Amino acid sequence: RYDEFMRMIRIWKHLMLLKRGGIGMLPGGVDSASRGSCAVECPACPRELPTLDPASGSNDPDDGDENNDDPPPPLFVMLDANFRLKLKQRNLVDPPLGGGLAYFVEQAPYMSHVKSAGTQTEVRLCIERRINGVNAEQINVCDSGLHAIDHANTRGGSAYAASGVGACQCRHMLVKSLGVGDLQKGEKYSNMDFIFSSAIRDITAKRLVVSYDIACQWHKNLRGRLEIMNPAYSPDIDSRAVDFVIPKFHIGAHGSSCQTRFSLNYRPHMGRTDGENIERGWAWLNPASLSTREMGPGARQDALDDQWSFWNWRIVVSLGTSKDNNGYYKALTTSNSGNALGRRFEDAVYYAREQRLSHTQFTATFKESQVARWSSMVQDWYADPDAFDPFQEPETGMFG
Repeated sequence: RYDEFMRMIRIWKHLMLLKRGGIGMLPGGVDSASRGSCAVECPACPRELPTLDPASGSNDPDDGDENNDDPPPPLFVMLDANFRLKLKQRNLVDPPLGGGLAYFVEQAPYMSHVKSAGTQTEVRLCIERRINGVNAEQINVCDSGLHAIDHANTRGGSAYAASGVGACQCRHMLVKSLGVGDLQKGEKYSNMDFIFSSAIRDITAKRLVVSYDIACQWHKNLRGRLEIMNPAYSPDIDSRAVDFVIPKFHIGAHGSSCQTRFSLNYRPHMGRTDGENIERGWAWLNPASLSTREMGPGARQDALDDQWSFWNWRIVVSLGTSKDNNGYYKALTTSNSGNALGRRFEDAVYYAREQRLSHTQFTATFKESQVARWSSMVQDWYADPDAFDPFQEPETGMFG
């Protein structure tokens, strides 16, 4: 009865996914469920909610304090590929039960886009892309040691239906709804473009920060590639500020040209974000690859959706808790000693004051005219990354 029992488990997991997503309350049931509606969303990421003015009755989300100079909170997302989550090629006809309802992208438009992009070869010297019928040559100026740039088209083979998965997470480590897709052979731009677009399809934040270990190369011509995608999956990124960064651990393998322009250390309002959270998610999920690679494609997708639902849920319920010395979660208390977000906020405020005081005291040791000149150089570079880079170290040594 083992096979029958496993089918029961798969159906039970799917029903629990629908139950937790509230699909049973919809008038039209499952057929009327919107795409990605069963995914556990991040409550801490910025989202644009209407504000109600009791005097005017306005609920316009833009009716805020016009004198507020605080920068808008950015939506921070991370992209990466995992080549452990393979799927063996067994030519099974096995559709998923919850396709397009949780974390995996909708398969039909995804594969249509990947096939329309054709063969993509990312090489060190140049990249030739076809945008709007025109060959666009793209020079790779990064001397990165990462294999993702030079060998993005070489992983995988006929033995595997999927060589791995590409995914998009938020800064709090939650997998984005419709933010995961199978990779057929390597980490091709067409795969990652669609996964990225699908994950941020409903973006409302006025600033977007994208962390990717090959962001230095991938971001080139990204807008052009998005323009030729299906309009339903082409997000509006032209009306908002977009920063592309490289995670702090990975940037060490990049060349000097990437060390400042794509560094989180020099981007404004990033705090001490390292951009590596998606790697921590892979470390947790990788043991499941030993079983999911043997499954049919639909069973594997349902199983991974279930894993990510638990992963996201566990993070959400732990935002107001902390772990004791034995690794057990403590309940939310009235003090911030047991409140993860509250404790981190208090720490951030305390250390921000300490660092601001040190910076003010250090700044006072220089002439005001010199400080003004340096500040102007930094602001000009923020406004135009192609301007003079004040953080770039000179190539010559101290003796010329």
